[in-house]
Amino acid sequence: MRSATLAVESALDQVLSSEEGSGEVHIGAPGPYCALYVIPALRKLRETYPNLVPHLTSASGSLARAMEDGDLDIVLTENAEGAGSAHVTRLGPVTYSVYCGLDHPLAAGLTVTASDLSRYPFVVPPSELDDNWPPHLPRHVGMVVHQLHVAVMACA
Repeated sequence: MRSATLAVESALDQVLSSEEGSGEVHIGAPGPYCALYVIPALRKLRETYPNLVPHLTSASGSLARAMEDGDLDIVLTENAEGAGSAHVTRLGPVTYSVYCGLDHPLAAGLTVTASDLSRYPFVVPPSELDDNWPPHLPRHVGMVVHQLHVAVMACA
């Protein structure tokens, strides 16, 4: 997470250093990325650019389209397809994991198999949002939520 935050900070710094480092910058990223990467990077950048006024859009929709239309200056996304003429910088890989609470039966296991996972219900996003679950693995859907923080609360 530290290296990703530094990469976001560096990308923002490159954009800002070409100007005077003040004014508005419009940034778009999926909600979880805003909390994990963008906010910490902006916190550090404010030390160098105190007159910076970030406008942060936390959405997972068509961020690339919003940038192409001129509504966003910087977009942080997992998939740069459809970026058009935008400059794309790969910041690093994104990994995915399955999490459970400490009192969940799978928490004690050192090795968890796909078969183990299929026995328990999952909190998932709506079908139009991709959570990168491997399509060849079945899973039991126990709840559908639209926001990550709600999913975390439901799992807890």
